[in-house]
Amino acid sequence: MLITVVGPGFGTEKTDFCRALAQELGYRFVSLDIDEFSDVDFDETKNDDLKNFFKMNEDILRGIEQAILDTRGENAILDFGPSDVYTSLLTYSTSCFDASNSSKFDKKEIASFERRLKQIEAKSVELTQELIDFTVHFPANTNCDYYAGLLDILSLTTYGFLSKIKVPAVSVPRERLSAEEYVAPVAQEIREMQNNAVDPNRELMDKLKVTIN
Repeated sequence: MLITVVGPGFGTEKTDFCRALAQELGYRFVSLDIDEFSDVDFDETKNDDLKNFFKMNEDILRGIEQAILDTRGENAILDFGPSDVYTSLLTYSTSCFDASNSSKFDKKEIASFERRLKQIEAKSVELTQELIDFTVHFPANTNCDYYAGLLDILSLTTYGFLSKIKVPAVSVPRERLSAEEYVAPVAQEIREMQNNAVDPNRELMDKLKVTIN
């Protein structure tokens, strides 16, 4: 069974959560160094450089896809998933296209970015629905004030994406004291799904204690 834990890599305690969840379930934890998937440095994506930001994320998506393929057939937990790429791109590109930045991009550039975003969305949906058995949404903690506004939007965007495509998933609350307190309930939800006690086609997070705030 392949599980992905999605959400930003900072302000989340994601690594600690993934490691503890893997230990609880007896799974292998695969930590992905997504910086190694692209030759575009994150600093090159600053100042609304969408060209490099798209290139970097397209590379990352290919790297995540390969990691998924490499771990299929195992009981494994990956600390990034395809939805991370799509929701990050959607959140960041939307902020770049706001009224204050509209003069930076011409209509042709915007059309190109929108086309590439749709392609990335389609690939993210395909990988999540067909190759991933369970997804845990682990958003940034509310006490993280780094990129706070974007993290709020990113959390809602990820939740919406997973809800829309109706995959087996749970979401851990943003307002939490520690990551460890949600390891046991998330592990229990995964076990119930494995034992067919939970319908994988049910509405996302319809009855869970671990839900988004």
